[in-house]
Amino acid sequence: MKPIITIFRIIVGVLFIFSGLIKANDPLGLSYKMDEFFEVLHMHFMIPFSLALSLIMNAFEIIAGFAVLIGYRMRLFSVLLLILIIFFTFLTGFALFSGLIRECGCFGDCIKLTADQSFWKDIILLVMILVIFMQRDKIQPLFGSRVKNGIMIIAVLIPVVIQWYALTHLPIVDCLPYKVGNNIPEKMKVPPGSTPDVYETVMIYEKDGKQQEYTTENYPWQDTTWVFVDRKDKLVKKVTPSLPSKTSS
Repeated sequence: MKPIITIFRIIVGVLFIFSGLIKANDPLGLSYKMDEFFEVLHMHFMIPFSLALSLIMNAFEIIAGFAVLIGYRMRLFSVLLLILIIFFTFLTGFALFSGLIRECGCFGDCIKLTADQSFWKDIILLVMILVIFMQRDKIQPLFGSRVKNGIMIIAVLIPVVIQWYALTHLPIVDCLPYKVGNNIPEKMKVPPGSTPDVYETVMIYEKDGKQQEYTTENYPWQDTTWVFVDRKDKLVKKVTPSLPSKTSS
C-alpha cells in the first residue's frame, strides 16, 4: 500500500502545484471564470470577491501541493485537499452536465480542457485524495522540521510573488491571443474551412410553479400566464475546425 500512496502523493502534489502555478500566472483570468460561474449559479453577491478568491485558491493549490509531496501536516492538508477536490468535482460536473459553461479554467488559458476532460480528471484526483486522506496517519514527513518549514515558506512566497507580478505588470507567460506582440486583427480571422459550433437559444418560462424550456420558435410570448425566468445558449453541435489541406509543390 505504501508505494501506491507515494505514487498518489507525487501525482496529486505535482498536479496541484502545476495547476496553481498556471493560474497564479494570470489570477485575473481565473477571477473572470469565477464571475462566469457566479452568474450562472445566480450568486451575483460573490462577484466582488472573485479576485480575492482567485488569489487565495491559487496560493492554496501550490501550498497544498508542496505539503502533500513532503508530508507536511497531513492531517490538516489531507482534509483541506479533500474538501477542495469535492468542490472542484462539483463545479466541473456542473459545467459538464448543465452545458452552461464550456470550460472550467482548471489550467487557465495555457492548457484548454473540455468540460468532460476536466470532470474525469477531478474524479481520478478525488479517488487518489480519498486514499491519501484515509492513510493520512501513516504518512511521515520526508524531512526534519527545519527543512520542511523552509520548503513551506518558499511554497507560500512563490504564489505571492508570481501573483503580485502578474497583477502589477502582466502575466509572466501570456497564453492569450491578444498578448503583446500579436497581430490582433489577424488572430481574429476564422481559419479557412472551419465551421463554428452550433448553439440554440433556450427560453425558460414558469407557470404554476413548473418551469418549461422553449426555443425562440415556440416560446409562449402571447400567453401572459407564462412568466419569463431565464435564457441560455445550449450547445447543439460541436464542430471541430477543419484545417486547410497541404498541397505539394
